[in-house]
Amino acid sequence: TATFRDLWEKPYANISEEKWAYFASLPILYSTIVPKKEVMTMLNFLDKEGHTLYYITNRIDDLERVTRKYLDDYKFPQASNLIHTDDKGMVVRTLEIDVIVEDKPKNLESLVGLCRTIGISQIWNEDERVYLESLGVLFIPSAECVQEIL
Repeated sequence: TATFRDLWEKPYANISEEKWAYFASLPILYSTIVPKKEVMTMLNFLDKEGHTLYYITNRIDDLERVTRKYLDDYKFPQASNLIHTDDKGMVVRTLEIDVIVEDKPKNLESLVGLCRTIGISQIWNEDERVYLESLGVLFIPSAECVQEIL
């Protein structure tokens, strides 16, 4: 039987990869969430400091227009640097990216050794954190903490 924790504290652990892929394909997820003010402040700070920012996502191609509109609507710095790919490692190697911020365990594992790999602590990567940290991934509590560790 499902416990309270299973249903409310760890719902991600009970969702299959197939369902995740379906949820990730819904445009409403990317058009209705307002970015945190702290994240936007951090991104604007990094932009003003001369860092090149890339927004690398493996969202399906059908979401490219929605994602691009989202970045433009909320005035993300360097919004034109949006890259849709399922091979983030190839992008990191090709563009010689030195730091990447990611939350999915599978992506984090594949990026270790290619650049400094920073993981954002999320409920869906909780069970993998100790392993990923042993590989060299540095976890932070939220994206707005990036500028503090660079």
